[in-house]
Amino acid sequence: MKAALTLAAKTPEQIKDELRGFPAPCVDAALRFSENGGAVALIEMLPGVIEFHLPLGAAKPPAVLKDELRLNQDLGLDSLALTDTTSL
Repeated sequence: MKAALTLAAKTPEQIKDELRGFPAPCVDAALRFSENGGAVALIEMLPGVIEFHLPLGAAKPPAVLKDELRLNQDLGLDSLALTDTTSL
């Protein structure tokens, strides 16, 4: 829950700046989380975080991620993308 602690301590402007380049729904969910701390907002961020870290040309992840999806095999994240994704 490192992301939760980091987002809660930032202003909306800081969040928008740090998430520059991420899909708009991801940024919107991060802003909602910083306001109310709801876990739903964190879950809604995941497709955008994954999309941002995908290699060029990879298919966009579904808007709603199912539990059975595998990050590497089903969504196309390589080892570097997995590392970057977990460093948020």
